[in-house]
Amino acid sequence: MKRFFGLLFLVSLCLGAALKAQAETITLKYVSGNGATQGGYQVGPANGLVNGTNAIEMVCVDFAHNVHTGQQWTATVSTLTDVSGARWGSAPNALQKYQKAAWLYDQFATHTGSYGDIQFAIWNIFVPSAPDTAGSNYWLAQAQLHYAGYNYDKFLIYTPTNLSSNGPQEFITTTPEPATMLLLGTGLAGLASRLRRRRRQNGSSGS
Repeated sequence: MKRFFGLLFLVSLCLGAALKAQAETITLKYVSGNGATQGGYQVGPANGLVNGTNAIEMVCVDFAHNVHTGQQWTATVSTLTDVSGARWGSAPNALQKYQKAAWLYDQFATHTGSYGDIQFAIWNIFVPSAPDTAGSNYWLAQAQLHYAGYNYDKFLIYTPTNLSSNGPQEFITTTPEPATMLLLGTGLAGLASRLRRRRRQNGSSGS
């Protein structure tokens, strides 16, 4: 029984962590890029580390600043329901801009040969003076066509607390899908049920 409640507690911690991440300040570390470059710039997605333990994939939305491998900084967390705390949260049509960037983020997974063009399209959303190409203009047009009505529940924005000209970049990432968390909880509950049955069987066989 103790194991059962222990497993349920673990599930609640996982669910709570996903919700808590939406309102806290975290420590973000830039671990490495993926090796892809375009025009002399590293392009996403990159590998990061949250609070020293949680490995994530993240994409830079900020052409105007820089980070380097191993750099660590504090960042606030925003969802795409309220971007007022993000770097460009007060810009005109800020929510739509972050939604387009999020839609483009998802395109990295299925268009691995277009990392550079997708990345430059994201940079152009927030910094129009960023270099562009025919490919990045194509992806900007695709984002304009498809961003409306997309599901943005899984996305998080990591905005550095240092917003000075020397501060680090802003990144966008995703949380585990709700279905993934549900499967985790179902699997752990099933495991707990099997453990309880085994204990009962062991107890009855020994009497």
